Amino acid sequence: MRVVISQSMFFPWVGMLEQIRLADVFVHYDDVAFSKGSYSNRVQLKVASGVRWLTLPLKNVHMGQKIDEVLIQPPGNWSGKHRHLLQESLASATFFQDALDLYESVLGAHSNDRLSDIARSSTLALASYFNIQRQVQFVDSRVLCVAG
Repeated sequence: MRVVISQSMFFPWVGMLEQIRLADVFVHYDDVAFSKGSYSNRVQLKVASGVRWLTLPLKNVHMGQKIDEVLIQPPGNWSGKHRHLLQESLASATFFQDALDLYESVLGAHSNDRLSDIARSSTLALASYFNIQRQVQFVDSRVLCVAG
């Protein structure tokens, strides 16, 4: 049995999708401390001027707070900026509309503003889109009751 354990990432890099594809079990490990500068709430995009970050703005994060306790700011100015940045980055991509639809489906599906929920949803949406979720069992580390 192949097990992959990872903190949830907001629209994870292609290597994580490959790990999911090869796994029998994927464990979302979000009951650990959030690390500023991690990929839990941001993803890098290439644009004509270089590299830009698509970042979910966080609400009242404090040191030692667990990823599954971190909240994001309600959509407002940042959601429009995200859409504009995605359009700039992906406008000439073959599957531009698919990418935009995936992004909007993830953010639109949440009345809950927890970072871990949105990051997990983005991972699951990509796994579904690429049809790699069928053979993988997704597990939340909290249900495993492993201390330490």
